[in-house]
Amino acid sequence: MQGDSQIEFSRRIAMSDIPQGGKDMTLEASEAERRALAKRFGVVEVTSLTAFLNIRPWRKRGLTVEGALQAVVVQECVVTLDPLEQTIEEEVFVRFAPEDAPPPKHRSDPSAADLSFSVADDDPPEPMFNDTAEVGEALSELLAMSLDPYPRKPEAVFTPPEDPDDDEPDEPETHNPFAVLKDLKDD
Repeated sequence: MQGDSQIEFSRRIAMSDIPQGGKDMTLEASEAERRALAKRFGVVEVTSLTAFLNIRPWRKRGLTVEGALQAVVVQECVVTLDPLEQTIEEEVFVRFAPEDAPPPKHRSDPSAADLSFSVADDDPPEPMFNDTAEVGEALSELLAMSLDPYPRKPEAVFTPPEDPDDDEPDEPETHNPFAVLKDLKDD
């Protein structure tokens, strides 16, 4: 696990704080945490970040975190470089298990302990340390995966700059790379 100084949105949840029936929690990033996340993700601003979660025990020593992540992020338009606000709403489903927990068995063969996976399989659980889950970092990673890698305003149109040295219209090049070989053959 990363050191505390490296986790911008740290929300550690201890197994002992979660009752057998589960617990509803709302986690919200502070202004300083949002600034740090914006710097980490290379965006203009993380305006808001809130998660509405139900956290419940999973297996004997793990946790299931389920709910919704809502965020507002400002990115630069890749065409105009103007600020572009993006609203993100994602479902949250993460499981945490102690590092020393045995891996989940494959669904199709409960006795198999192979390492083959399919798209239908659940993600492996996130690690817990000292019976504590770092839920904030899992939410930060989900936010990062939800960002538009090429944010673009709907009306933005890219027009390539004109080359001042190019006075002639573009014509297809008729140079034949094998012409040199022909010249050699004629010798």
